[in-house]
Amino acid sequence: MKPGGLFLLMIIVLLLLSSDFPTLRIVGETFNSSVHLAFSSLNNNAFAAETVHNGPNEPGLDDGIIGYGNLSGINGVNELNALKGLRGHSEFSAHSKTAENQIAVPLSSPGQPGRLILNMVRGSVQVTGYDGEEVVIRYEGTTTRSQEGQEAPEGMRRITGRSPGFETIENNNVVEVRNISPWENMKFEIFVPENFSMKLSLVHGDTLHVNNVSGDLEISHVSGNVSLVDVGGAAVINTVNGDIVCSFRQTDSDKPMAFSTLNGVIDITIPADARFTARMKSEFGDVFTDFDMKLRDESAPRINSSMPFKISVNEWVVGDVNDGGPEYRFSNLRGNIYIRQR
Repeated sequence: MKPGGLFLLMIIVLLLLSSDFPTLRIVGETFNSSVHLAFSSLNNNAFAAETVHNGPNEPGLDDGIIGYGNLSGINGVNELNALKGLRGHSEFSAHSKTAENQIAVPLSSPGQPGRLILNMVRGSVQVTGYDGEEVVIRYEGTTTRSQEGQEAPEGMRRITGRSPGFETIENNNVVEVRNISPWENMKFEIFVPENFSMKLSLVHGDTLHVNNVSGDLEISHVSGNVSLVDVGGAAVINTVNGDIVCSFRQTDSDKPMAFSTLNGVIDITIPADARFTARMKSEFGDVFTDFDMKLRDESAPRINSSMPFKISVNEWVVGDVNDGGPEYRFSNLRGNIYIRQR
């Protein structure tokens, strides 16, 4: 997308959030409400960079992968299987490429839980957990500024190039990756120790992948898909225009999770023995599950007779799985929600 197109996308999002027109206002309020509820439901102390390390564990993702070829914007089995192939720790090394486009970031406390923070406007991000004690970053990128056809004046030569620009900061096992120029189209392939949490934000780009980590995941992608494969812990994931496809090998028994999008599919695979309470809503879609879910009757109007007088009608579907537990919130505007057991 050209810079002008990206500005148009951002303007549309702002209009959705602030428009006085009824239809647009409903869309904006739905998104704003879903994001607010997703984050307000989390206990900041509980949703910290705490992780439980899990050893190598072949997850068997069959239930979570079959049929993804029909999801909009996702290349189905090929993309997810490519990520699955990185799980062979004994055969895979994060240092297998040349050092020219690769940097290794040492950690202050090797072997201890850590956190990755990355904010980008354009590009693609793939994060993979591996059996190591440092963060390895492979990168490619060019600026979006066009240079074709610009002839050098007589007697002069061009010295500007298209080299990528970013910086990485490590402090107390927190690794932050920053773009120096927001308009550079960067491609990052990052390898982190398995016991890493992360906060990733991308405005426009390819599918944002996370694979084989056990930690707290906070992921935002405005225009694009999010896929999580073989992860453990808790997650808060938001998109505006994209699918959310996640497969958990393990969930935290005490932490809530939230998944929301405006236009896309939400497809989440959770261990069959997980205990949680699902709160689900799709304005123009349906909710499907193969869990034995005990639905609660929360649709009756609630009347508050005190001042100010208020009547509330709950549009959410609420159900308990394995007698209930932390709340998992699934919010969609236009698209189906699938909650699968693994």
